[in-house]
Amino acid sequence: MKLSVVLALSLLATPALADWQETLEAARGQTVYWNAWGGDARTNAFIAWVSEQTEARYDVNVQQVKLSATAVVGHFEFSG
Repeated sequence: MKLSVVLALSLLATPALADWQETLEAARGQTVYWNAWGGDARTNAFIAWVSEQTEARYDVNVQQVKLSATAVVGHFEFSG
């Protein structure tokens, strides 16, 4: 099961710490796909660093989907 964008957005409306802890527990072992323009070395390095930190702290894998342009996101189909 993938951590979906819908779940991530719903978390913004749920500030309770207990809910956040439940979310962290549910996210363990999951993969998050971060769609971002892949043409900037500094941005790519930052995303790689975030991925390392997220894996180490929360056991959540962040994978960058390197886009040639941010408009390309509209061409992806997501399945849950």
